[in-house]
Amino acid sequence: MQKDKIFSLLCLLTTAELNDFEKFLRKRYAKNNRLQQVFSYLKKFHPVYDSPVLEKTQIIKKIFKRNKITVKSLSNIYHQLMTALEEFLLLKEIDKNSFARNYLFLQVLKKRNASELFLQKIEESKSQLEETKNETGIGIGFLYKKMILHYANYFHSHSDQFLLVNGAEELAHLKNSLDNASEIAHLKYECELHNRHHMLKENTAVTDDAKKNKENEILKDLYTNTLKLIKQRDDTDFFKVFDLLKKAKDIVHKSEQAIILNYLTNHAVSSIKRGKLTDTEQLFELYAFGLENQILIIDGFISSSRFQNIVNLSSFLGKYEWLNIFVTEYNKNLSNESRDNILKLSDAQIAFERNEYDNVLGILNDVKFENIYFLLRGKSLILRSYVAEEKPTNLILDFTRAFKEQLKRNKFLSEKIKISYLNFLATITKMQADKNKEDLLAYLNKFELLQFKSWLMEIINKRKN
Repeated sequence: MQKDKIFSLLCLLTTAELNDFEKFLRKRYAKNNRLQQVFSYLKKFHPVYDSPVLEKTQIIKKIFKRNKITVKSLSNIYHQLMTALEEFLLLKEIDKNSFARNYLFLQVLKKRNASELFLQKIEESKSQLEETKNETGIGIGFLYKKMILHYANYFHSHSDQFLLVNGAEELAHLKNSLDNASEIAHLKYECELHNRHHMLKENTAVTDDAKKNKENEILKDLYTNTLKLIKQRDDTDFFKVFDLLKKAKDIVHKSEQAIILNYLTNHAVSSIKRGKLTDTEQLFELYAFGLENQILIIDGFISSSRFQNIVNLSSFLGKYEWLNIFVTEYNKNLSNESRDNILKLSDAQIAFERNEYDNVLGILNDVKFENIYFLLRGKSLILRSYVAEEKPTNLILDFTRAFKEQLKRNKFLSEKIKISYLNFLATITKMQADKNKEDLLAYLNKFELLQFKSWLMEIINKRKN
């Protein structure tokens, strides 16, 4: 047989597959005449491909009598033919393998930020996987596929709504799938190692080099310290993890860096909510690091909530020049469906931090938010502007009541988020009736969950008894 790779693969095709491949070439590479000519010639020798006339110089003489080509040009045609054959075989496999087809399509949906379709396809894929288990029984392959679907669902979803409402349940499924697959795979391969030792007298002792890997150790170290940070919520661990992340930025995959950065962000946000406003600069540094190293851009997109959080923080810190550059440069990374609303919310947030409350109302007055989280942000900005401007009590109370009814009717918000906003509205209502600073601060501090607590305290502390 000829030595070129194309012959090693062509000889494996059945006659029916060879004919299908020819049809594929005619359709997919209709304008590539040389490719068609070479394949038509090679097809005559199927499946052996060991004739002397298959030498490249002989093929050139036979096929390209008038327009001679070089051996290098024929090698390039072989390469094109190999690429086409790989594509053909992959399409055949995808056609037969529903899991592979579904998983590839999930990647397409993820990259196009099609959240709802993504979630629907995940559920469809899970159902089909369960059906195959009922037909073929359980195995390592099934457990692995189940795990990667749960992984895709939790870590690749762009749907804030899904993560907030179903996130804990999906993460529990993911951990359980991983534990099962890992435990059974460990036992399976342990059996094979000992079997090879007894039957083949192989040395199956795992060397230290096989056990340890620099990249794996760095990732393990990152997650070990991150888990410690989440459990103990200590600032020392925060700085240690951030330092490790900076050192690992050229070694660890961006998706893993994004997860670690998210935990660091959560810690900083929690610290701010507990009254440590000095952590706002630290949070800004996290966002800047994530943007500079392309960690916050996933498949070409930045999440709408992340974009809005960056706008909120940088406008709060008065970094308006940096913010203008950010919005100009990264608004193209927002999904098309959310871009307009997010940019309006961003403009409104900047106006609010500049105490330009009339501008806030002008920007948001006629905006209709389909997304519940955009709605919460928009209505909160309007209400806070009313309060800051000391608009008439009736206007504030009417708006508060309507906002409260919308919250109560919503079935998608998590209970904690709903309660934190309801407590915010209750505090605003209380502020309209009770003007005593100490009473209001005492009322505010009784809530465990409360949106805009720092802002409310600031407004109350400005009042005179």
